[in-house]
Amino acid sequence: KKNKQYYWPGGSSPYKEIKRLLPNHFLGLNEGKCHRYWPDKALEKITLDQAVGICSHYLEGLMLSASNRFNLVLSLSSGWDSRLLLASCKKIKNNISYLTEIKDDMTDHHPDLRIPSKLLSKLNLNHNIIMCSTEKVDNDFKEIFYKNVPFAHDRWALMASASRNYSNLKKVVASGVYSDIAKCHYHRKLTSRDKKITPEFLSKLIYMENDKFVVNYYKEWLAGLGEIYNYNILDLFYGEQRSIWIATNNLEFDLGWQDNFIPYNCRSLIINMLSVDEKFRKPPKYKLLKKMIYNLWPEVLSEPINPHNKESLINKYRWKLWRLKKAIINSFPPASLFSAFLLQVNSFYALLFLNSLIY
Repeated sequence: KKNKQYYWPGGSSPYKEIKRLLPNHFLGLNEGKCHRYWPDKALEKITLDQAVGICSHYLEGLMLSASNRFNLVLSLSSGWDSRLLLASCKKIKNNISYLTEIKDDMTDHHPDLRIPSKLLSKLNLNHNIIMCSTEKVDNDFKEIFYKNVPFAHDRWALMASASRNYSNLKKVVASGVYSDIAKCHYHRKLTSRDKKITPEFLSKLIYMENDKFVVNYYKEWLAGLGEIYNYNILDLFYGEQRSIWIATNNLEFDLGWQDNFIPYNCRSLIINMLSVDEKFRKPPKYKLLKKMIYNLWPEVLSEPINPHNKESLINKYRWKLWRLKKAIINSFPPASLFSAFLLQVNSFYALLFLNSLIY
């Protein structure tokens, strides 16, 4: 009810008798217990340039291999993940298709449509577009969709149906999900107040804050971490918990395609990306990703990446500054005329500074 992108946390499932086997774990049949088998040793730190060369080689090889086996479609948005995948396709650019799905809550001017269209036009590549708003889900597909996955997402039924109509189950789609494990996805949400990573904090990260069901599963997950060497807990949390959402997404969209291909779901690739200093992986610059793109196909950087995210960030802080400005103005009148004069002088300079930031 709280989140349209819901998924089952921890090892939970819709059935109390059944638990999920988490990524990086195996089930010991003799004792009926799950065991984490990765990470099994410490990360060996590598330089940014080393990582660029190794990771570029992996991605390029993964996309080449997939294009040799399948009728491959690359799903494109205006984001970093799909842009890097596009860069890795330079040698096979004419052997694959390119697609953008316009979700029902997106306009024709949304950057996720506008930017891929402009970029592909510059590169002389065709751009296929699925307009979900004009699609309809027939009753037969709807029945199969909801039988296929318990508590399937309503909003994904339309998109899966549209994908099926486009692919006719003869195409494999490559998407950029899962790369956030190497982009410090949850690090930015760790503040100075969060001195310790708790089950409550983890539940907050996935917008299921303080829900007892969620907190209990994350308490169990934290208690069973064991030796994680020099890996960051939040990276492992993404890899073992957020990946449940990715798995659910692929399971539901499996009805729309011959198959789903996730190039970033490669342990060797992820290990090498995680071996780079965090400062090169963090937003907003994402130096590792940018250097990889430049190394593979620099022309794909000719269009901006996620411009709407930068605009929303500016608007967010502009709004906070505006509220601070209003707070200063509303602090009048003070107790005495002299203090009023001092406050007026100080506030005048403060407001000048705030106005320069806001505008």
